[in-house]
Amino acid sequence: VMIRRVVSHIGLSARTLSYRTLTPPLHTLSITYSARALPPKYYTTARHFSTLPPMNKSLGEFTRLDLLRKETPENIEHIWLEYHKAKDVISAVVPAETWAKMKAKAKAAPLFVFPLPKPEGGYLSILWQIQDDLFLFTSLDQYKKMGRSATPWLTVRNYTDLVEEKGVVLMRGDPNHEVLKPMEAQYLINQLQVYLLDDSRYKLMVTFNKHPSMFNFEDVLKDMGGLDGTAPTKPETKE
Repeated sequence: VMIRRVVSHIGLSARTLSYRTLTPPLHTLSITYSARALPPKYYTTARHFSTLPPMNKSLGEFTRLDLLRKETPENIEHIWLEYHKAKDVISAVVPAETWAKMKAKAKAAPLFVFPLPKPEGGYLSILWQIQDDLFLFTSLDQYKKMGRSATPWLTVRNYTDLVEEKGVVLMRGDPNHEVLKPMEAQYLINQLQVYLLDDSRYKLMVTFNKHPSMFNFEDVLKDMGGLDGTAPTKPETKE
C-alpha cells in the first residue's frame, strides 16, 4: 500500500525529472570580505570541471501535493524517503522546529567553508551559502577563479510547502556527480547541520562572517572527521 502511495504521490517518470540550467548567483562582495580569514595555503587547487546543472523544480512539479496533504507527517516522511531511496541524491525530512533554528542561524551567518576529506589524503575547501530556502556548496578554489560563474557542486533544496500544516520540511540534495560522490554530499550536509545546531561550532560560523580577521581555519580542520564517520583527525595540507 505504501509503495503504491509513493508511486501515486510522486509519480513522475525519470524523463520528467529533466535538468535545466540553474546558476544561482554567489555573493561576491560578502565572500571576498569573509575569505580574508583563510590564508592562501588552505585553498585547494583543482582542475576546471564541466558541470551538470541541478534539478530546478518546485515541489508541486514532481509530487502530488494534494495527496501528500492528506497524509500524516509519518507517512509523508516514509513516502519522501522511499521515493529517493534508489536515486543518487540525498533526502531527509526535517521537523519544523529544527528547520526554523537552522534557517535563522544560517541567515545570520550565511557563508562558511567546510573542508571535505579525500580518501587519498588532504581535503578540498568547499564554500557554502544560503539563498532563501536553498543551500549551495561549491569549490572555494573554483569560486576564486570563476567568481559568480562558479557552478554549485551540491544544491540542497528545502521544500517548505507542508511546514505549516504538517510540521515538516522536505529536503533534497542534488550533487554534481562529475565532482562529488553521494557519500561526500551526505558528509557536507551532515557537517552543515552539526555546525548550525551545535552552539560551540556555530560560533565559528559567526566569527567567519562577522569577524573574519579572528577566524582560525585550524579550528575547523581539527574538527574534521572521515567520510565514514570516524573521529576527527588533523588532515594533510598543501602549501
